[in-house]
Parts: sequence; C-alpha cells; structure tokens
Amino acid sequence: MASNFRKALKPYKRRLRSLLGMQPDELVVISFPKSGRTWLQFMLGEYITRHFALDVQNVIAIKEYTRRLPDFPRLKFAHDERPQWKPAAEQALNKAVYRDQQIILLARDPRDILVSLFFEKTKRVPARRSDRPEFKGTINEFVYHEVGGIDSIITFYNSWYENRDVPRSFHIVHYEKLRNQTRETLSDLLTYLGVEQVNRQYLDEVLELGDINKMRKSEADSAQGSHTLRRSDPKAGNAFQTRAFQPANPDDPESFKVRKGKVGGYTDYLGEQEIAYLDKKISEELNPVFGY
Repeated sequence: MASNFRKALKPYKRRLRSLLGMQPDELVVISFPKSGRTWLQFMLGEYITRHFALDVQNVIAIKEYTRRLPDFPRLKFAHDERPQWKPAAEQALNKAVYRDQQIILLARDPRDILVSLFFEKTKRVPARRSDRPEFKGTINEFVYHEVGGIDSIITFYNSWYENRDVPRSFHIVHYEKLRNQTRETLSDLLTYLGVEQVNRQYLDEVLELGDINKMRKSEADSAQGSHTLRRSDPKAGNAFQTRAFQPANPDDPESFKVRKGKVGGYTDYLGEQEIAYLDKKISEELNPVFGY
C-alpha cells in the first residue's frame, strides 16, 4: 500500500522540485516496453563508464552514476507509467509532468513490439504478478487485446508526438536504425548527449559487448544463480546479476529478456489476417512521422 502511494506521488514531487528550482538536468529515454530499452541502456552505460573512467560494475544503473557527472545530463530510462498494463483509454495523454525534462523517444515497429510483449507476458516470470494478470490467449489474439495490444501502442506513440512541445527538448531514435546502423546511430546519440568526440576504440568495445548473441549468452549464464537485485541497483556485480536478466526457463529461448532483436521478426509469428489488420491500423491511425 505504502509503495503504491509513493508511486502515485512521483509526478507531483517532480513538478514541485521544478517549481522550487530543484529539478536536475535530467534526460529521460521514454519507450513502450519491448522497444530495445535494455540493449540501448546497456550500450550507453558501457560507453559512458569508459568515457568518464568510472568504476561501475552494473552499467544498467545509469541514473545512479550519471547524476554525479559534471556537464552531462542525468540519464533516466522509463516506460511512462507502464502503458503495457493499461487500455488505450486509460493512458496518460497529458505529459505536463515532463515539462522541464529533455526527452528521447525510443520508437520501434508496433508489430515487433506486440510479438515481444506477448512472450514477455506469457513466458517471463517477472511479468506475471498478482496485480498483472497473465494473458492466456494465442499470439494472434494478443494483437486485438485491450491491454497492451495495437491500440495501446498507437495511442502511446501518438500522444507523445502530440505532446512533443511540452518537454524542453524532444528527439526520436528508431530501434530499426539502431539495429541496422548501430555504430553511426549510437555515435550520433552520444554526440546528442554531449560527448564532443566519440572514441572509436571505446565504441568498438561497446558494439562487441552489445552483440545480441553475447548478451543472450550472458543471460543464460546468469540463470545459474538466484538474483534478487533490481536492474537499476548499483550494488549488483553486473547487469546480468539482477532479476531482470533471469530467463524464466533457460531451455526456452522465448522466455529470455534478450530474445532476438530482429527487425521485422513479427512475420515469423503472426498470421496473414493479423498482419493485414495491423498494417491497416498503423497506416490509418499511427502518426506517419514514425515511418511505420
């Protein structure tokens, strides 16, 4: 009960700090869940800790160590009130609480999000809690589901673009470009964050560590232990020793936090009728600025 009360107060506390001149120079990376947040956070963390020569084991705890860096924004990754657990009509369409923030919106093809979110809700233990009912239908049925289905995703993206003038700055990064042109896109993003000259050697190291197959291997290795720390806990030995990286079933690749990261992978899972339905919905209802 107390925990829920504190969460409800968060937006008001943020606004009060702003009014009192206490707002940190914070840059928030917003994304709909299953848009590649963990991958991006991991790579940014690996680069930032090298760039500033930080002795940090859990690079995912990015908010904790960037708050101490001079002339660099305090980085925070958020899902904006967990839209995957709300019908479209219950999402917060007013983004006034982010008025004093800098926002990067990490966008991904809604069709790929749907597939990844389906496995998150049906395969992964962290997603199945008493206050978050398990989805028991098929992947094709999930497309139309009121909570987390295509309407939830379209509403999330449209509302953010309609509110793009609310925060101090607004910038869109596409997951597809990050996957297909990782070096160039990550380098551009680091420059946007204030890194004046991107170190090529550091970038090479980060790209090697951020390889999806290597991250999956690290997650599989993490299954050998029992971890209780949150992904953002700086006390964790490394990112893969937190409960976020515990596969529900080490023998089931669909139960991993890091799955495939494939662009357009939805065609491997969804039926022709569902793909046609999604294509039509996206074409008619999603703001074309996203390019999907």
